[in-house]
Amino acid sequence: MKARYGFYGTIDRIENLCESVCNNVKMYWNGRVYGEDALLFHVLPILIDIHGKDTYTGKYVFDDIEVYVHKTWNNIEIDALVVFTKKISTVRKYKIVLELKETDFGKMIQQLLVRRNLGTWAYGVIGLEPNTVLRILLQNMSWLKTLVEYGIGIISMYGNIPVVILESTRKKITGPLDQIFQRLSPEQG
Repeated sequence: MKARYGFYGTIDRIENLCESVCNNVKMYWNGRVYGEDALLFHVLPILIDIHGKDTYTGKYVFDDIEVYVHKTWNNIEIDALVVFTKKISTVRKYKIVLELKETDFGKMIQQLLVRRNLGTWAYGVIGLEPNTVLRILLQNMSWLKTLVEYGIGIISMYGNIPVVILESTRKKITGPLDQIFQRLSPEQG
């Protein structure tokens, strides 16, 4: 699998990581298979590359990767949940919540806001090209502000190449969801 993305690494490094990630992954699949589920396999090595390293040394410290597809948790279905342990000074479990969409950007953002507290990081993965995603975000600045404020990442696809548009942060969502959704309404121009 050849993968490139943004400014995060070289193709060789990602290919080597993909081989190690694919060997360590335990998959748990619930329910039907949708076309958008294929996006998971493009972005999994990149997510582990971004979040599976020690911040100070830059060395990989991840282990025991479990991927739950169509997992229901707290009565909310998550498209994909990546759970892995990181061994730095202590062993900790981390969760990455993924919302996978082919084209519906607005729906993806709303679903990510509902699911944000379920993981350490949250990403929306969409099958649109990066220039289309950037155009959508620039036309809807309230969406961009909300994504940044709540630490939600966006990954788009340039063909089969995932491109990280926004990197998720460990920030948690705060405040009532109805107030958050009111702020998401498209700005009047």
